[in-house]
Amino acid sequence: MKLSLIFDNNYYKNNKCKVDERKRRSKTKQFLNGCLSQRIDQISQSLLKTNGEYAQADHKRKILYQNVHCLISGDTDLEITGGDRMDIKEYIEQVAIMASIEKHALYRQGYMDCVKVLNLMCIL
Repeated sequence: MKLSLIFDNNYYKNNKCKVDERKRRSKTKQFLNGCLSQRIDQISQSLLKTNGEYAQADHKRKILYQNVHCLISGDTDLEITGGDRMDIKEYIEQVAIMASIEKHALYRQGYMDCVKVLNLMCIL
């Protein structure tokens, strides 16, 4: 009987440690996701200020969004005119332009941040 009680206590302790580890990992993951989201927002804001093509695409995207929002959201019956199709096509093109610019900027910034971290760790 005592052996089974010890086993049960060890089982409880081991599972408690696993639960604590999962909670810690979850909090760490949430923290890192928050940091990355904040960093991506900073890079996007920087692109708006420093990259004319990105700023222009964002401006066009916002204007086009107003035109296609009712089609996207499903607030009205779906009747797409030729002008609506052109707006949707151009909206998607502007989003693609922005995504391409962001992808390049994020990769470049990620590389530079990685080098900084490696320098701080005295690896480079």
